[in-house]
Amino acid sequence: MAITKKRLYSPDGTATVRDGILAADAASWTPDDLGAPPLPDPAILDAREWDTVRVFVDFTDGAGGVAVGTSITVQPLLAVASDLAGAVAGRTWLAQAALAALVPGAEVEVPVDAHFCSFRVTAITLGAATDGRVRVTGGVRRRAAQY
Repeated sequence: MAITKKRLYSPDGTATVRDGILAADAASWTPDDLGAPPLPDPAILDAREWDTVRVFVDFTDGAGGVAVGTSITVQPLLAVASDLAGAVAGRTWLAQAALAALVPGAEVEVPVDAHFCSFRVTAITLGAATDGRVRVTGGVRRRAAQY
C-alpha cells in the first residue's frame, strides 16, 4: 500500500498542511471531517521521522503578493490509536496547546512525536489577504534507530 499522506523527507523540505483558509474551523474539527480515508490525507502530515516540526503561515493578497495585517491561530492535532466505536480507522485526534496568532515570518516548533498530525485553525485574521495557508518544515529529526 502506498503512503498517501504528506511527508517531510529532509529538514529543509516543506509541506502545506492547510491551504485556502478563509475562516476558522469548528472547535471539534479533525481531518476526518473531510471524509473517510484516504480523503483527509491532504490535511495530514506523516511525521514518522520527526520529534518536532516547525509551523509557519503564509498569506497572499490575490495578486500573489504578501498581505499585511494577517494572523492564524492553529492547534496541532496528533492521531493516536483508538478503540472507540465509530473512530475512523481506529484513531482519535488529541488536541495540543494552540499556537496563538502566527504571523508571516514567524515560526513555532511543536512536538509531533512521530505521529500523524494535522492543524486545526481556531482563529484567522485575513487583513488584506484573500486566504491563508499553514505549512510545516523539519524540526528535530528522530534518530534512525528509533523508527
